[in-house]
Amino acid sequence: MLATQKSFIEYLEQVDTLAQKAKIQKPKASLIASIKDRELLVPVVGGFSAGKSTALNAFLGEDILSVAITPGTALATELRYIDGESYAEGVKDNDSVEKIAISALDSLKDRAGEFKYIKLYLNNPKLKQIAPLILVDMPGFDAPLELHNKAIMEYLARGIYFIILESAESGTIAMSIKKHIDNLKTLGRDFSFCLSKVDLVTPSTMQSIKNKIATTLKAEFGYDKDITLLGENENRTKALQTIIEQINTESVFENLYLDTLKFDFNDTKSSLQTKIGALKSTKEETDEALKELQNAIKVIIDKKQSLAQNTTSDIQSAVDGTMMAVDRAIEGSISSIAQNALNNPQSVNSQVSEIVRSTLLSEFTKRGGKMRENLISDYKLALRDLNIVSLEIDSSWVENVVGAINTALYNISIGVKDNSELIESIATLLDTGSSLTLGKNPNPYIQIAAIVAKIVASFLRIFGIKKEIDEGKLLMDILQSVRTTVVPEVSTAYSNQISATKEIIATLIESKLKEKQDEISKAQEEKSKIADKLNAEIADLSEIIEALDSLATKYLYK
Repeated sequence: MLATQKSFIEYLEQVDTLAQKAKIQKPKASLIASIKDRELLVPVVGGFSAGKSTALNAFLGEDILSVAITPGTALATELRYIDGESYAEGVKDNDSVEKIAISALDSLKDRAGEFKYIKLYLNNPKLKQIAPLILVDMPGFDAPLELHNKAIMEYLARGIYFIILESAESGTIAMSIKKHIDNLKTLGRDFSFCLSKVDLVTPSTMQSIKNKIATTLKAEFGYDKDITLLGENENRTKALQTIIEQINTESVFENLYLDTLKFDFNDTKSSLQTKIGALKSTKEETDEALKELQNAIKVIIDKKQSLAQNTTSDIQSAVDGTMMAVDRAIEGSISSIAQNALNNPQSVNSQVSEIVRSTLLSEFTKRGGKMRENLISDYKLALRDLNIVSLEIDSSWVENVVGAINTALYNISIGVKDNSELIESIATLLDTGSSLTLGKNPNPYIQIAAIVAKIVASFLRIFGIKKEIDEGKLLMDILQSVRTTVVPEVSTAYSNQISATKEIIATLIESKLKEKQDEISKAQEEKSKIADKLNAEIADLSEIIEALDSLATKYLYK
């Protein structure tokens, strides 16, 4: 377990003790379990036959991953440590799992279409050493489109760091690799770049290739780390080990949870302050506060209903802007597409799909973020008059609540947490003790993969076999084909996204307002039972707040 994991768990256990002592409902068990079980996926990506499986086998010290597969049989394979007998699990589209013996791994090439990905549990010391990092052997960029899209989008969402391999034999960075790096930059992911098969070119040629690629990476992506060279077996073992050791796992893990823990601290402290304020207040004052909170709940419900009538133009604007970006991206690559249409027609669908996928990812992230921010601002503005000074339920409290919701929704938009985990984590974090029924917040990665998978390169049929292609006509046919497929899907995706986001924000704000009502009511009930010990109770709660502040300073605000 990482030092950061231990530290965060230690912190939460102490906060949980304080919350129980104060008799406030702020359980930490779910958050502790999330931190304890968190996995950090590191996909190893590149073109087909770039040497990914070979490099991973060298790192593991055993030939466990097949290197004799075809693009059509490639499956993403997670390498996981187990203290026991090694085995594999095939995860299907419906998330059901089939256990597979290690001896039967080679037979998976005949069943690749049945699984989304493979979990390979190995009793291997190298995997134990790098935990909680989990390496993922990815399909090559030449894999069939449906498998490719599913795997790329799945692990683009879940991966926290990427190792990219390009064969030195290519002499340059493939366009598919560049598009993938674009996606990583959009989502704020970091990566290491490796040149494989360097022993297949002369040293002087290798140095020239390395310098050329380093210049490209620096100019286009701001990459200033060294390019790792993978050659003979010993070199591969040491090089991959070095890359993994250079990943700042502690920092990555801290960034995943620090904002959540800071909100939890502020939220727990707010509950303590509300309880103290309620104990100090008269019944008339708390009755007035409860009434004001009920009015705030009505305001949120009314705002949600009004927003439902005013988002159509926002959705249409997002669709129009997105499709303009898709058009520009395809137009900018039309010469390359035309060349492929002549030399390798089967690759055109993959190339166009990569362009569309990368553009949609960028546009969904940017425009979805803007719509989310606008919704957050609308709800926050609706609560501008909420100001119960004696109970510290004011604009600062509202800012903290909507800020936590916004951060959580942002995390799903860049894939830090998957959809189910997002909903569960927000509901847990903002739990009122009552049952929350939340709609699904559509995962943009799943939507993008589904959209791109529907793009069919039927426009190529009209050209037949020719020695040259009219780029202008090709462009028009591609744009028409892509728009026919993509526009309805993009419109539905944005509509679902904004509808679910609006509902989630409203439901969670409402739950926090009801939580405050509950805290006030319980404090008043407690007050009537401890009239002779009221001052002592308030003093105890004040001491608990001081202890909580000290813990936050020690663990979160270092």
